[in-house]
This record gives sequence, structure tokens and C-alpha cells, in this order.
Amino acid sequence: SINGVWNVSEQYPLMFIGGGSIMKKMPRLNTEIDWIPSNFAAAAIADIMSKTSHLPANTSESIYHIVNPRLIPWYGVLTAMRKSGMEFGIVEPAIWAEELAKDDTNPAFRLMSFYEVNFKGSFRMAVWKTEKTRALAPILSQSPVLDINLFRKYLKYWELVGFYKPSH
Repeated sequence: SINGVWNVSEQYPLMFIGGGSIMKKMPRLNTEIDWIPSNFAAAAIADIMSKTSHLPANTSESIYHIVNPRLIPWYGVLTAMRKSGMEFGIVEPAIWAEELAKDDTNPAFRLMSFYEVNFKGSFRMAVWKTEKTRALAPILSQSPVLDINLFRKYLKYWELVGFYKPSH
């Protein structure tokens, strides 16, 4: 969340640039987003490890969800993208995947098989419970949600590494 570093080979950076910047289209998804910046995830993991490493392994008690407890709707992501200067239309997921399939040079094309399967019907991300995780790692509750400020940092980083070329 400090420098906006987000690996350009991951699904959502590929979708943001391949869809929002190159295709000028983004899918309309009916889902909520629980993304967490890596520095908050790392701090939460360190807290949990320091408080539990002395305990015996117990698979039913040793599962912690390192996600943002403050969910935002997908349209909040699209709003942040637009307020960051990206211009695009919003289409149904199946149409978005059909359009993407026409351009194998689009970086998001790498995940075409995923989109073909998952964008045929309604796509929803799982919503994970975080109460137990937050009890051991209170920093999790301080994680920022994806907003215009954070998205601009991502765009700046992606431009720096040559992944994003803004249209001026």
C-alpha cells in the first residue's frame, strides 16, 4: 500500500490493464472484494506466527484467513479505476471473455481458460470469516480497501515497469 507494487502476472492486474486499458471494457461482476496489500498481509502473518508458533499443530485451529475484513463491491473497484483516469465500458462477463478471446496479444489472454469457465455464469469470490485472524492480528482491521489513492499507486508502479501505458 506504500509503493503500489502488485505483480503484473496476477489475475487482476492482467484484467485491469487488458480489460480497462486495452479493450476499454470491464466485466460487470456481482461480487465483493477482500484484497489486502502485501505489507498488511505480511504483518498479519508475522503476528499470527509470533503468537502461535509455540502451539502444537492443529489443523482445525490453525487456519487463518489473510484477507481484508472490509469488503468493497466490485463496482467500487470499477469506480476507482475510472477516477484514476481509465475510460471503459462495462459489459457482461461472458461478453467480456468473448471479446478477450479475439486478441491473443492482450496480457489478460493468458488466463483465457479461467475466464471461459468462470465467466459463463455468475462469478462470485468467496467471503472468508476473519474474526479469529483479527483477534491474533489486529493490523488486519487497519488494511486499506482498494480506492482511488491505492489504485493510482498501482497504475504508477505498472507504468514504471512498462506494463501500463496510459492514454493521454
